[in-house]
Amino acid sequence: MVDLLASATRQQEFRRLRAAVAYATPSGIQLLKNAGACQAAHLTSEWLVAVDWCRSEPAALDALESSRRSTVRIPSGAHVINSPRCTPRTPFHPKGFLFLGPKRRLLVSGSANLSRNGLSRGHELDTVIEVRNAKTSAEKKAWKALGRTNKWFRELWRDSTAYPLIANDYRTAHAGSIKEPVPTSDDVTESTGRRPRTGFSGDDLLKLRSAQHLWIEAGNVSQNRGRGVPGNQIMMRAMTRVFFGVEPRDVSRDTHLITLAMSYQGHISWDRTLRYSNNSMDVLTVPVPGSPTGPPSYDNLTLVLRKASHNGALIYELRIATPAETVSLGRYSDQVGGRFVMSSGRQFGVY
Repeated sequence: MVDLLASATRQQEFRRLRAAVAYATPSGIQLLKNAGACQAAHLTSEWLVAVDWCRSEPAALDALESSRRSTVRIPSGAHVINSPRCTPRTPFHPKGFLFLGPKRRLLVSGSANLSRNGLSRGHELDTVIEVRNAKTSAEKKAWKALGRTNKWFRELWRDSTAYPLIANDYRTAHAGSIKEPVPTSDDVTESTGRRPRTGFSGDDLLKLRSAQHLWIEAGNVSQNRGRGVPGNQIMMRAMTRVFFGVEPRDVSRDTHLITLAMSYQGHISWDRTLRYSNNSMDVLTVPVPGSPTGPPSYDNLTLVLRKASHNGALIYELRIATPAETVSLGRYSDQVGGRFVMSSGRQFGVY
């Protein structure tokens, strides 16, 4: 799916993309960004994305809205975010991508949402209908049918809520849903429903996936940059990777999991990494200590990461918590059942 969408995006004949999906996750948005899909100088993108049951993540919606020539609207948005647990009157469940040009139309529709599994890994079934320079009777009928799909989208778009108008309210509603997140089909993994040897339950993994904040006590950071030089590799419990959009599946030791972007005080490091180490821990490489990329040292500090966006890309904003703030962080996580303790005694949590 992601390759197909990237190929369509490269076609200069298409001037507009109109997409309707049931939910969006940061991992799906990052796949589109990395592939150059659904974003181009010649393409205007309009996204109808539901927030039913708080399944869409705010960071994903923010990234879509901040992309070049891209706009997001939420079907029945004002009603849904004011309903308990964002329960809709009528669920919004399409998954369709309509590319439009003066003499060319393309519709991709089926079961793929804006998520990692929907676009690249899961079992999905999608249909492609494309018409160029319609001449035959069959081509003209297909052209008109795609036109009716476009009309359906425009009518929904007209009646939907601009995402920026409800973004803050939705972040509040989503934060309140993390205690009991509603699973999506993408959450059904080999680890869901059982307790992996890492100590995370299936429900814990759902919270890690949907949470927008992660805090962790760094402890004594290993001197990976040389003896006497402040280190920048943070050891985390295995499967904490789920917060960063990585699947909770077993991999070999010393496996690179993902490259990600991280910002500290406005400076973005685009080449941070997450890997599964030979010590059976997830290891996050944070910005190099020292201004402007990072603090003088991470030793014995509490780090806070927030999912955010920058020009359509997903980034993780890093800050250092004050001693007084650490109490609040624990309280936020306790409210959603998202505080954890590693065997070393270091605490971490999500909210």
